[in-house]
Amino acid sequence: MIQNPLFLNLFLLMIMMTISSCVRYDKIVKTEFPQGTSYDDNRDVTYYNVRSVNLYEQFETKAIFNALYLSDATRTKYVDVYTRKRGITGEAYKAMLNRNLEENKHWISFYLLADVRDKTYVSLSEKNSSWTLYLDMGNGVTIAPEVIREVDIEPEYQAFFSYRFSLFKAAYLVKFPIQDANGKRYDVDNIDLKLVISSPYKKGELVWEKSEEAEQTLRKDEDFYWC
Repeated sequence: MIQNPLFLNLFLLMIMMTISSCVRYDKIVKTEFPQGTSYDDNRDVTYYNVRSVNLYEQFETKAIFNALYLSDATRTKYVDVYTRKRGITGEAYKAMLNRNLEENKHWISFYLLADVRDKTYVSLSEKNSSWTLYLDMGNGVTIAPEVIREVDIEPEYQAFFSYRFSLFKAAYLVKFPIQDANGKRYDVDNIDLKLVISSPYKKGELVWEKSEEAEQTLRKDEDFYWC
């Protein structure tokens, strides 16, 4: 009879390892732990359309911002995920896709996550917020947002943010007009987009380059999802 507790534990561990090694993991996991049917992940839309910036004062974190550009590719992926999740097909799918793409004919839109550490933090939607936003279109042209609204982001868009999404961050919908005061459309299809987030002390920039947008064909051998 085994008296030593340490020896007994080691003995039992050896038996368990021997038994477990006789059964292949992949033979039992699907029957004992049903996995369901996995969809394609969203790493392509995350890689090409999400940008982040962390702003510091020396070693102190002042603010963290994550932005999702609601490009045509993003909106199309959203509709794909939304309708697939609900079993929506055919004309209903086409109608929803058309409505979403129509938005981009009138607005340049982003979802923004903000983790601001200022003790006097005021919502970005308020007039006296410490942090403000604008689009830098190059050549000295800037655009002020017409809409900054706190929102509850839908699960499909949460997934696009990947690990960056957190309930501890404030979420905003930010919309910029796509035409100037004279009714001329900004050439968003051929220029880099630069979203500037600025305070009285410093600023951060989030940039979507057109050269990257043109490459939105995911290489399956690279893991872009966590970039």
